[in-house]
Amino acid sequence: MEGREEGNTRSPARRVGVTGAGDVEMARLVVTGAGVDLHGYFVWSLLDNFEWNHGYAFRFGIVRVDYETLERMPKDSSRWYSQLAKTGSFPP
Repeated sequence: MEGREEGNTRSPARRVGVTGAGDVEMARLVVTGAGVDLHGYFVWSLLDNFEWNHGYAFRFGIVRVDYETLERMPKDSSRWYSQLAKTGSFPP
């Protein structure tokens, strides 16, 4: 199931890509084609959280939350997004 991570902070490559360049480029193409002046992008969720339809089963955040200890652990996608924010260009 897309979005689910089993106890680690390693994001499968397809998730980093989905969170990354593909989404941003698609948004840019759509809005610039419609004459919108795009100046920003944000991720769906900073932290894993409770979803009304799925409870805690899916993890959408770029920071994993251990629900027992409340420890926060950055995922690969958070490191990718951090590089994008710092440099203004897509990380490899």
